[in-house]
Amino acid sequence: MKRFYYAMYDFTVKRNNPSYGFCNAKKAVAFETRKDRDKFLADRSDFDFSAKVITRKQAMRMLEQTPNSGFDYGLPIYNSDYMVVLKSSTSFGCYKVGQVI
Repeated sequence: MKRFYYAMYDFTVKRNNPSYGFCNAKKAVAFETRKDRDKFLADRSDFDFSAKVITRKQAMRMLEQTPNSGFDYGLPIYNSDYMVVLKSSTSFGCYKVGQVI
């Protein structure tokens, strides 16, 4: 399984309105390289005060439903139209853990 790196950020925070954002506006995103994740966080550091590195375990609490399957969950991959599956239903799921869809 390919290794991913994870970060959390607030999608409501904008450069012209720096803050910690709202309590239910945090989102996790997966990165294919540590360098990409660190650059993303550095770019947001002056206005998104809640953006930070998170572990896979923390990312597992922020999963989104995968397209075409109501039983599998994953995270979007940064700067991509794809998603990595992190939790799959063995009975009803369409995808496998680690699969990029």
